[in-house]
Amino acid sequence: MLGDEVALYADAAYASNETRETLARLGIDDQANRSKPLSSADLLRNKRIALTASTAKQNALSALL
Repeated sequence: MLGDEVALYADAAYASNETRETLARLGIDDQANRSKPLSSADLLRNKRIALTASTAKQNALSALL
């Protein structure tokens, strides 16, 4: 997390009451809306963090194998 989050877009597998309570306490919306496209700022942010996220996922997967 970068500290500028206002919403969380994640796989439903990560959903839990604890996560939702934490997000609510931090004032972060956890509900994505499929009918509302991402803003230009969100698209730019996703591009900035995509390589880091992808690398982290690959490293985690490699550690499991």
